Amino acid sequence: AEAATETPGVQLNVITKRGTNEWRGSALAERTGGVSRAEADGAGGLPADRLRSASSLGTEWGGPIAKDHAWIWGALGRRAEDRTALGGQGDEARATAEAGKLNVQFSSNNAATLFWHRAVDGESARGAGPERAPEATSKHDGESRVWKAEDTWILSSNLFLTGILGGVDATATDRPRGGLGPDIAIDAAGVARAPGPPVVGEAEGAAAGDLGTWFRNTGPVAHEVRFGGTWRTEDLSTRQSAPGRGLVG
Repeated sequence: AEAATETPGVQLNVITKRGTNEWRGSALAERTGGVSRAEADGAGGLPADRLRSASSLGTEWGGPIAKDHAWIWGALGRRAEDRTALGGQGDEARATAEAGKLNVQFSSNNAATLFWHRAVDGESARGAGPERAPEATSKHDGESRVWKAEDTWILSSNLFLTGILGGVDATATDRPRGGLGPDIAIDAAGVARAPGPPVVGEAEGAAAGDLGTWFRNTGPVAHEVRFGGTWRTEDLSTRQSAPGRGLVG
């Protein structure tokens, strides 16, 4: 089933499963380790970027709440990755996600869908590499939420109408591991030795729409006309502040 969520700016189309009249589920577990991302060390004999381990866990399930009338589907997933960045620093990344869908058949000509998705991600040393000391990297945390409600009416064999309401909410924060006390500093070798500025980004959006499809046959020719309108709004913001006294040394 397709959940086409109208979002501000880019249009988001999310393809998800749905529950059926039988309970079904599946699970996934995967782990890898020791995979080198470079066959040799980098320039100057620096340790190569190397994936130490990666793992994925996931499960999904779905089935009837009321047979032939209401169904639910849900999924959970988690991915973890530990690596040694070019230059030898350690970096750990984590991501979790959950999603769900509720389908309801109110009558033979009226059906509704509610979809939601939430994702959280984090990284311990964003920006790690030979040009940044550990205290100059950032701890990243992010979260996003998407939801959509849809109701479809079959008014006749030739006319379908669909009402859609959806929203997006996301935040992302990068905080310097070295704290906000020291001034930004770059040594003679070009290596950042003090933290960069913290960055906080936020995005919110909402959308609503009414879409219709009309069918008509004239002899051997079939016609399809689609019509409707949408309303969208978005609010984006980024906050950034220099550490220390706001100086670069």
